[in-house]
Amino acid sequence: MANAGLQMLGFVLAFIGFVGLIASTSMPEWKASSYAGDNIVTALAIYEGLWMSCASQSTGQIQCKWFDSLLQLSASVQTTRALMILGIFLGFFAILIASLGMKCTTCFADDKQKKSRIATIGGAVFITAVNEIEKALECAWTYLLFHEGDEFITDNIEFYKEALAENNRPQDIRPRQDAERYVRRHQQELKVLLVGSDNLDFVYSEQNYWSTTFGREDINRVPSGTAIGVRSSSPSEKRTLASETDAGLREGGPVPYDEVQMVWGSEALNGSQRVLLDGLLTEQECRDLKSAAQYGYDGRIPLKSAQLFYEVSEKARRTIESYFMLNSTLYFSYTHLVCRTAIQGQQSHRNDLSHPIHADNCLLDTEAYECWKEPPAYTYRDYSAILYLNGDFDGGEFIFTEMDAKTVTASVKPNCGRMVGFSSGGENPHGVKAVTRGQRCAVAMWFTLDPLFRELERLQADEVMQSLDDEHRMDILNPRDEL
Repeated sequence: MANAGLQMLGFVLAFIGFVGLIASTSMPEWKASSYAGDNIVTALAIYEGLWMSCASQSTGQIQCKWFDSLLQLSASVQTTRALMILGIFLGFFAILIASLGMKCTTCFADDKQKKSRIATIGGAVFITAVNEIEKALECAWTYLLFHEGDEFITDNIEFYKEALAENNRPQDIRPRQDAERYVRRHQQELKVLLVGSDNLDFVYSEQNYWSTTFGREDINRVPSGTAIGVRSSSPSEKRTLASETDAGLREGGPVPYDEVQMVWGSEALNGSQRVLLDGLLTEQECRDLKSAAQYGYDGRIPLKSAQLFYEVSEKARRTIESYFMLNSTLYFSYTHLVCRTAIQGQQSHRNDLSHPIHADNCLLDTEAYECWKEPPAYTYRDYSAILYLNGDFDGGEFIFTEMDAKTVTASVKPNCGRMVGFSSGGENPHGVKAVTRGQRCAVAMWFTLDPLFRELERLQADEVMQSLDDEHRMDILNPRDEL
């Protein structure tokens, strides 16, 4: 009876471990980070698990988002997923097998030796279900074949070695044999190609598709800052875009402010999901925001200027949200007030760009006519807008191009209160010509439909403005007050 009691105790403990395995696999608290900033207004805790990421704010609001794609996850997360699921399946079968072999059940009761063996097998499967460290070490070594020197995986290997040091020989565990054969074959083929390129007068460049950032690190990727020539064409000469917008996207909604006028839509701008608007700012507001830019460089912002910047950017957000007829809230992802001044010296015949042709949420591939929506691009950005503060300078035109990054489809001359808005994907490659005289100032804004990627500083600004409004201080601010 005592033996049966110990058997039952072991089964209960193993079952509790099985439940814990399921719980730990589903929980998002595998990795935790937090953000508070220098002035704590809104603290944000971010949790990442095997299936989702969650953001918890100090206000008590928690938002979670499932990972969109298995292929976008790091190899360590994919490996952990596989091992945890394997452990759950083995644990489930171990429960079934152990139940058959326990003395408190009637299965195989007439053959005690067979029943004992079944119980032993069930226990062995339980141990296997929760002890996959050897397999994890093998997977980690295999990963390093393709991503040599990866710091995260190297730390994991040291942990696995320590865990196996007592009962096993971790030095005997090697990468998977099929992976080793693949790498050796790749290296041999590479040597042949390099020898051929040296003797047959052709250029071969090794392409790295094993990037840990999941970005394309090959010759087709356009490096930032590439100098290019720009040529214009009529709409009839336009080439077909390789990246088309979704059929569900709409535009032409009402502008929520009477003083704001829609100048050009997508048709006039020779594209899709594009709009040009005037009247978002008065001349005085433009001057005040230009002054705020200088204050920002000095590190101190007057409260009146901060209030104006807050209200103007919110006005722009609401305008974009309404015009493109979005069914969900548009959030700030990043906001940027900046001035760019012409360099000294000869400026005639300049045709270079201060901002190279790019898309805002994907990696523009001009040779393949594609835009790869993958890191390190800001893939969560959905809409973009540039609000200009002045037009008294030469150059600095905003341009849309085809995906070849050369054929200009539309050009916008900046002016006070003028805003160009567009969707952030590969359907809208764009850039900015160099300023050849004077200074160009603008507010650049990027928006997202995903609340997990909201701008943290904007959340802080919301609370600051709300607190000032609650105290009825907005109308009695001292111009000398600063943030």
